[in-house]
Amino acid sequence: MSQSTPFEPSVQFSADPYEAACVFLAVMAYPGLAAGDEGNARSAFAAALRDYMLWMNRKHRTLARIRAIANNPRYVAPTWRSFEGPLNHGLKRVDQRLTAYDLYGTQILRGFFAVRELGRQALQEGRADEAFQVSPTGSPSPAREVLWKKGTPSARKIMAGAIDYWSKRFGLNTTNRPADVQQKAKDLQRRALHPSEPVLHMAHALSEAAHDAGPRIAGWDRRDPLLALLMNAELWIWDAIAVAEQWRTLPHFASGRALTPEDMIVLIAPESNSTAKASA
Repeated sequence: MSQSTPFEPSVQFSADPYEAACVFLAVMAYPGLAAGDEGNARSAFAAALRDYMLWMNRKHRTLARIRAIANNPRYVAPTWRSFEGPLNHGLKRVDQRLTAYDLYGTQILRGFFAVRELGRQALQEGRADEAFQVSPTGSPSPAREVLWKKGTPSARKIMAGAIDYWSKRFGLNTTNRPADVQQKAKDLQRRALHPSEPVLHMAHALSEAAHDAGPRIAGWDRRDPLLALLMNAELWIWDAIAVAEQWRTLPHFASGRALTPEDMIVLIAPESNSTAKASA
C-alpha cells in the first residue's frame, strides 16, 4: 500500500509506563516521519500530555508535596493555558485514528455479510471451487480473496453513503460544495483515513485497552477516556504495545487495499517488558 506521507518506521518505548503512554498517544496522533523532531507536532503533543499529568498532580497535591517529590524547591506546575492548544489538537487527531479503525471495522463487517451471500450464490450455481479454497480434510473452507475483493465495499463508498456522519466522526470541515458527496468522501479519505493507516494497529490496541482497563479506572464513565487512560498508564500500556504488534503482523484485507505489516509502525517494547511478555 502506498503512503502519501512517509511515517516513522519504528518506535522504541521507555520503561516508564507514563512516558510510554505519552509516546504511544503522540505517535498515534502524528505518525509522520519528521513529526517527532524537536519543536514539531508530535513532540509538542507529547510535552502537552506530560504537562497535563503534572497539572493534574498539582490539583490533587499541595505544591510543597510536589516540590518535595521533585526535589526542586522552586518547582512551578504548568498552567492549563500553557498546554491546552497542543493537547486538544493532538487528542482530536487520536480520535480521528480511532474513527479510521471503526471505518475499517465497518468495511470488514459489511464484507463478511456480502461474502456469505456471494458464497451462497456460488454454491447454488455449482461454482464452489471458484469461491472457496478446497480443503482436502473436509474442514470449513475459507473464501477466496476474489470474493473479499468483490464483496467488501471501499472506504470511500461507505463514507459517501453517510457523508455527514463520517465528516462529523472525523471532525474535519469539508471544503467542497454540499452536493459533491464523492469529492467530500475523497477529501476525508485523503485527510484522515490514509494518514491513519500506519497506526491502525495502535488504534485497535487502544480500543482493547479502553474495554479492558476502563472499568478498573475510578470515574471512567465521567472522564475523557483518553486522558483517564493516560493517568492510569500502568494498567494498559504494555498489553497495548503487545496487542498492537500482534495485530500488525496479521493479514488484513479490505477492498483492494491490502494492509501489510510494513504499512504500520513497528513498536518496540522496553527489554524488561518484552522479556516478561515472552515468558508469561
